[in-house]
Amino acid sequence: MQAKIHLLSDETINQIAAGEVIESPASVVKELTENALDAEAKKIMIEITGGGMKMIRITDDGWGMGLEDAEKCIVRHATSKISKAADLFHIGTKGFRGEALASIASISKMTVITAMDGELGLELEVQQGEISRKRPCARTRGTTIEVLSLFYNVPARKKFQKSAAAISAEIFRMVTVLALSHPDVHFELISNGRKAIKTMAKDLQKRAEELLGEEFVAGSFSVDFEEGPLHFTGLVGAPTNTRTNKMGQYLFLNRRGVVCEPICAAVREGYGTRLEARRHPIFLLHLGVPADLVDVNVHPQKLHVRLRKEDLFREKIQEAVREALRTNTETPRVEGNFTPTNVQFEEVPFHFKEDEPIQELPLEEEERVVMGQVDQFLFYHDPNEKEVVLVDAAAASFRVLFENLKGKWDQKGASQGLLVPFSIVLTPVESAMVLTHLDAIEKVGFVLRPIGKDAFMVEAIPPFLDESDVQEVVAEMAHSLQGFIGRRDYARERSEQLALIAAARSKKKTNYLPEEARALLKNLRNCESPLHCPKGNPTIVKLAYDEIKELFRADQKTAKST
Repeated sequence: MQAKIHLLSDETINQIAAGEVIESPASVVKELTENALDAEAKKIMIEITGGGMKMIRITDDGWGMGLEDAEKCIVRHATSKISKAADLFHIGTKGFRGEALASIASISKMTVITAMDGELGLELEVQQGEISRKRPCARTRGTTIEVLSLFYNVPARKKFQKSAAAISAEIFRMVTVLALSHPDVHFELISNGRKAIKTMAKDLQKRAEELLGEEFVAGSFSVDFEEGPLHFTGLVGAPTNTRTNKMGQYLFLNRRGVVCEPICAAVREGYGTRLEARRHPIFLLHLGVPADLVDVNVHPQKLHVRLRKEDLFREKIQEAVREALRTNTETPRVEGNFTPTNVQFEEVPFHFKEDEPIQELPLEEEERVVMGQVDQFLFYHDPNEKEVVLVDAAAASFRVLFENLKGKWDQKGASQGLLVPFSIVLTPVESAMVLTHLDAIEKVGFVLRPIGKDAFMVEAIPPFLDESDVQEVVAEMAHSLQGFIGRRDYARERSEQLALIAAARSKKKTNYLPEEARALLKNLRNCESPLHCPKGNPTIVKLAYDEIKELFRADQKTAKST
């Protein structure tokens, strides 16, 4: 009987490894840039064309390589980062497995140009993981790696790649994370000949302003916590500076950008009860910890980490966040005597529309009588059911507008043209996301026209928004859209996310005419989920006559007893 088990070829092994390590051009950018950082580069230039599918070129001024190292660097499991298994528990570099270059070389046409200080440079041409040509060349110290025609020999992988614009947005975010991880390193990203990112600052806070925007920093508090070998620095957002998703969270463990849910949960717990439900804090945190407390060898792309003393981390991170918030959000003491008698409350009148007598208005059989309004609450009376209905007009309007926008995910929403258009400026990542999803943003009611680097002319806005809110709403949409990077078939979910952001910032109506109040209740009844706003708050409460009577009977009993 012929044996069925056989050894795979090196080419197949490398392509399997590439499938784990290299998901997209952004993975290539990440791996090559991390190699440059491990080589102690202080200047890194990243160039891409066609979203990286056509060309990726990373140039650094790091150590460079000699002939022997250059030839070995594309061999699988060849690395300068570790030498024995015990080293895995004390990793201080970004890469260590020796899979990245071999994986990339197996699915692209690669050129490596490198030189050590004071030595002649070397140029290697690599195809399908094998060196096809090598020759000396002139170059200053450092390394340039050029990757052409990514996935050219694995068409099945290439077919499932996203559009060039979507991949570019993913790369912009990746470079942003890398630049935040090393504020002392100069980064430059050029996409299709256009300078997309160029960092100048070497201070973490100023680097954050460059890449995340001044609002991110202005709405955050500094963190500087040190205890024993633990040192936490960075920024945490004010309790009022939150987002609908976690795209405003940047976490670095020993200068490695990571995803670690226990740490994110600990940050949130540090806020206590200050955060609104279903909102997420923004933060930019650098955690310096002993390398043996963290296991980074749990994910092929080294994104996720495992903590060896999770309880310690949670406790200290909560303490660091509380300390940052306590310093900046303590309630000031009131000087002098203060007693309850100093406080005066203004009674809010329960008002009716006297010029339009409610009882004389023609009512449809299904409609309730509008009694009046107190603040944002509308009161309705149903004599047939013997009950009073209270509606939170703000929550009800939120629900109605959200479902109206959500239902138009496949068509253009209503727009209000501006007599005087104005411009907004976004961060590179925000700009990339807006360009990638411009059609979806326009369906909400915006008309945005690119006018320069990360700038857009706002020519029309949804009729329910104020012009002063447009910059913040578009930026929040851009952050939300980052959650769809790498995903497919998300059109309807994307529409719901954008509708939620837009509807939450709609103009708040303060006074309702009776016909407006009836129309709101009717529209609310027609919603899929009429009882709650999109954030889960109740929209409508019914109070039966018997319940009202019981309230007064209880008062009478109390009065008699006294």
